[in-house]
Amino acid sequence: MRPPVPSKDPVGLDLVRLRRTVAQLLRAPEVAPARAAGGWVPIDVLADVATSRAGMRISAADVRASLARGGEDRLEVDSERVRIAGRRPAEFVGAPSQEEGGRGREREVPAEADSSGGGGVSVRRKSDSESMAVRGRRGEARAGRRPSVPSGPDIVYHATTASQVQQVRDVGALVQGATGPVHLSRVEAHAWRVAHRYWDDPVVLYVDAARARRDGVRIERTRSGHFAAERLPVRYVLNLREGFAEQTSAGGFLVDWSSGRARIALIRVHRRGGGTWEVAKGKLEPGERPDMAAAREVQEEMGIACELRVTGAIGTVRYGFSTPDGSPRLKTIYLYLLEPEEPTCAFTPARGEGIDEVRWFEVADAVDALAHPSLRGAIGRLLEALGERAAELGHAAPRIG
Repeated sequence: MRPPVPSKDPVGLDLVRLRRTVAQLLRAPEVAPARAAGGWVPIDVLADVATSRAGMRISAADVRASLARGGEDRLEVDSERVRIAGRRPAEFVGAPSQEEGGRGREREVPAEADSSGGGGVSVRRKSDSESMAVRGRRGEARAGRRPSVPSGPDIVYHATTASQVQQVRDVGALVQGATGPVHLSRVEAHAWRVAHRYWDDPVVLYVDAARARRDGVRIERTRSGHFAAERLPVRYVLNLREGFAEQTSAGGFLVDWSSGRARIALIRVHRRGGGTWEVAKGKLEPGERPDMAAAREVQEEMGIACELRVTGAIGTVRYGFSTPDGSPRLKTIYLYLLEPEEPTCAFTPARGEGIDEVRWFEVADAVDALAHPSLRGAIGRLLEALGERAAELGHAAPRIG
């Protein structure tokens, strides 16, 4: 029996991969009954089918956010529907073909496989030992292009015991055993439940899956919606490395509704590789609530004199990184919607923090401008929160597709 689908995806989705999945689902037999003239399919139907196949919650807002990412798949979006441009009804799975005399023949159309099993939604049922993702990367290499890195959750979790941790250190890796591969979860709470259920000395390990995938480690999605790997070297296990610590931050999207539609303020941070547009955020002070820290950090980094209020919660993102001295960190960021108490607030960027500009963006432009990959995974939840707030204010919900 499939486990219950969570109402929220705490880690976020890879929107580019989700768009590719949507393009494949438009041809799938499950959506044939909902397909209208011209090949149009309701976005909420696509979200339901993606949820059913992926074993995780995919909302209509997630699908809309993915459609705004752009691509080479010629998708058209019209209000609450989407279709593949220029396709005749007979070209879709489940539609009658002329050669068959009107008898519709369904066929399985494989979506792009997610060999990492991560935030990208995999809807392909494998029928051979080599995944489509691997074949695609080989094709890119033959064409002289740099192979793409499989996408997925930045952090995954492994349930184990204190006694087994020493064995992992001795071997230098988490390795597949007699009971099967190394089991991983995208949700920390689930890993702790498993650890407490079976062992007296439970431990949960934090795996930097994003870095592991970049280095070529295969992390596969399982049928249960979790993940597995044959071998994970210790260098990817954050809390088994010397100097590990957790870092908690909070920040948010400052939103202005004065014109009747949402605008979002972002900060431009100076980096060694150039400036990047980011969400204002910073570390929590001792005893400080995340929502209070989010308002304080946005005020400080943007240089806003007026008070801010929190109007919605977007959830958290998590990723691993290393400090300048090489110490591993697990970073958790709490994200919120914030609004100024006054209709106009001047910005004085905190240049001492490397922030050289603050600018208002239309929602679609803000989504495109965000640089950090881990924040892109929260876009679906951002749009959902903006839609809820728009309804409270009597405004139209922002659309980016």
